[in-house]
Order: sequence, then structure tokens, then C-alpha cells
Amino acid sequence: MDGSDVLRSLDELRRELIGKGWAIREEWLNGRGCHMCEIRGQKVVFVDISLTPREQMAQLREICSALESCDHSIEKMARRA
Repeated sequence: MDGSDVLRSLDELRRELIGKGWAIREEWLNGRGCHMCEIRGQKVVFVDISLTPREQMAQLREICSALESCDHSIEKMARRA
């Protein structure tokens, strides 16, 4: 995957998160990584711009996977009820 592919994938991951209702904030987090939180009812993903685009992409993929796991768990629970 070359540089332009990484940037394209990173952009797609950001759009996916925005589509799921998450706001994206880019902050210098000094290598602490990307994080999710809720601020005044708004779901926010902080992207650590001190990381390389490839590192950001890997972390955003993990966040997307974690959100998908949560969604599936909620669906399973709802079906049981």
C-alpha cells in the first residue's frame, strides 16, 4: 500500500465514522493514539496527528472494528428480548 492508498483508506475510515454519528477531531496527542469519548452528548474520535497516517489508519480500523462488535452485541441482545 503506497502513500496515496494509505491516505485514501484513512479518509474512508473517517467518513465511515462520521456516517455512524461520530465527530472527528485532530489533536496532537504526543503518541498516545486515537481515542473515543462522548462530550456533551456528542460522540467524538480524537485522531492523534503526531502519528503517521499509516498508524492513524491502523488505530481507526481498530476503533471501527470495536464499534462493529458493539453493534452486533446490541443486535443479539435485542433479538433475545
